[in-house]
Amino acid sequence: AANAGQVETVRLLASLGADLHAQNVCGSTAFHLAATRGHMAVVKLLVDLGADLDVGVKDNYGRTPLHWAATCGSVEMCQLLVTKLGADVHAADHDDHIPFCRAAGAGHLKAVSA
Repeated sequence: AANAGQVETVRLLASLGADLHAQNVCGSTAFHLAATRGHMAVVKLLVDLGADLDVGVKDNYGRTPLHWAATCGSVEMCQLLVTKLGADVHAADHDDHIPFCRAAGAGHLKAVSA
């Protein structure tokens, strides 16, 4: 639901007791998935629901939500993660790439300047 930006479904799942910090087989959380797709409303809902949004949480590739938001070119999400939630712009993944190296490599120069 987080991956698809389905805010009301995320809200429903949370009300039914879903673990907002659960990881899929790739180690991604709802936070990773929402950040990857630029679903600001889902991230804000997770915050409102009291989810502990650990901006440093890494998936199986060593990537944080900021790595994925930068890779996908989501400028607004990158700004939220860095300025409001304190994401570490120097966090390296398993390939020793920081988030903005991922953004530049994917051609998302606006995300680099965020």
